[in-house]
Order: sequence, then C-alpha cells, then structure tokens
Amino acid sequence: MRTRIYRLYAAAVADTSNAANVQIQRAGTIVGIFWAHTMLSTTDGTSLVWELSFSSTQQTGTNDATGVVSTVANGFNITTSGATAQSAHSVHAPLAIPVSQGDRLYLHFELVGGTPASGTRAYCHVAVAE
Repeated sequence: MRTRIYRLYAAAVADTSNAANVQIQRAGTIVGIFWAHTMLSTTDGTSLVWELSFSSTQQTGTNDATGVVSTVANGFNITTSGATAQSAHSVHAPLAIPVSQGDRLYLHFELVGGTPASGTRAYCHVAVAE
C-alpha cells in the first residue's frame, strides 16, 4: 500500500466556492490532512474559514452539511493600526475516510467582516492510502 499526497492551493481573493480542486486518481482512504494557512488583513474583526469538501460549493455556514471533510479558520482582533498577519498549521489525523477513483475534493473559503490582503492563502495536503 502506498500513500499519495494531493495538494490544494488557493489565494483568498478569488471565488469563495471551488477556489481549488483535485481529482482522486485511485480508490483509497484519506488518512491525514495537513493545513498551512495565512491571512493578512487591515480590518478589525475579520475572520476567514477554509473548508475541504466533496461538495463543489461551500457549506461553511450550513448546519448538518454533508460532504465536508475538514475545516480550519483564522480570526483577527487588531488593536493598533496597520496590517496584521496570522499563520497557522493544523494536522487532522488519523482519519479513515474512503474515497473512490474520480472523486473530487474542493477547497472553499468564507470571509467575514473585511477584505483579505495579498498574501492570504491556504495550502491543504491530503494523504490518501491507496
């Protein structure tokens, strides 16, 4: 059995649904997810939610959403003027989420309360045991 790493990348300045997507090449099991995300904003109270999903549209504000695999978020409370950057890394493992050949994973985001500056982005690495 081998593990294939799929990488999704998006900058939070494009369409919020389906900012990036990948197609699963072989049937297997998602065994882990690694997130690296950065947000840059000059607006106090801004938050950004990243979502990895089997659904082609975001469901960040939906209760009992189906197809969501993983979610991470950044939030800001600026007390002085100027841009503030926040970065975070998250690992979600061990997991056992079955996938089929041809399944598609989508990366979405939802921005609340402001506008992201250049440099706001996310990398999502998905480990699939085949």
